[in-house]
Amino acid sequence: MPIAGLFRIVGGSRAHRRARMFRARGGGKIHFHVAQRPRRGIRLAEVKRVTRAAPFEHGFQFGRDIRRLPDRAARLIRNAANIRNLNEAILYPALAMLESSKNYSVGRGTDTPFELVGAEWINGPALAEHLGSRDIPGVRVHPVEFTPTSSNLSGKKVSGIGFEITDRNAFSATKLGIELAEALGKLYPGKIPWEDSRRLLGSEAVVRLLAQGESAETAASEGVERFVAMRSKYLLYR
Repeated sequence: MPIAGLFRIVGGSRAHRRARMFRARGGGKIHFHVAQRPRRGIRLAEVKRVTRAAPFEHGFQFGRDIRRLPDRAARLIRNAANIRNLNEAILYPALAMLESSKNYSVGRGTDTPFELVGAEWINGPALAEHLGSRDIPGVRVHPVEFTPTSSNLSGKKVSGIGFEITDRNAFSATKLGIELAEALGKLYPGKIPWEDSRRLLGSEAVVRLLAQGESAETAASEGVERFVAMRSKYLLYR
């Protein structure tokens, strides 16, 4: 993920309900999730430390709005209508990657949004078996059936899979999201309109590789090591 680009700052009870968008010069996209600070995340106070130094140390600039961010801690208390608990907050970056596909549900309109996915064309047991064989760290999958009451596929009974976080420290949302996308492309070719997911996937290289049926894991992790090294100088909480 390139460091410069589109920044989504999510923090505080009010800000969790409305993402604040700040555009930096340069291409690419990276999301800072501050309700929890995963290994790639960063808190609001740390964002401010980065932005003060970044134009001088890293060669890119940020818009003025970034300086208005408060230094208050974020709280994971019903931070969005469809993110109701910690498991859903952890799974959200992985499962939301493909929700632009209108023929595919990420569980909106159920009691467990972002803890399951499904579609009329998915065979839940087959998809669960395939992903289970991939040994994705920190998460367990199982077949499910559900009927969304709103959003994509509202009122339709669909087959799919549910997700259970088993180890938050080992879990990688990027890993799960890409593995799921690759599995859907392999098992159900032509069902996911990859171009529609370009904005959420955030990488033209990833979209291109998924559309070609190739592995996108390396492309999805591009720039992460550089970002983590840069971030380490500004962390307030370790």
